[in-house]
Amino acid sequence: MSNGKIEEVLTDLGRNIDKLIKDTKKAGSEVSEDMGKQLEKLKIQKEKLSDQIKKKSVRPKKKWAVSREHLKEGIESFRKAISTFWKT
Repeated sequence: MSNGKIEEVLTDLGRNIDKLIKDTKKAGSEVSEDMGKQLEKLKIQKEKLSDQIKKKSVRPKKKWAVSREHLKEGIESFRKAISTFWKT
């Protein structure tokens, strides 16, 4: 996957995170605090991943391995956030 495609995926992920945060705020008491916390964690992970992709000091293979792990964490957090949202 090219850096351009990765950045596109991250941009889309960021937009989706922001939309979920807005939706959570609109839902008010219907959505648990856990949902908000999960979304904030996801946003932080996305930002960390974005920063890592921008850094040029790490070899590409190592950078991709680290990025892939953060993507996995982000996806898992996103899954938990959605699951929490729909359970309430």
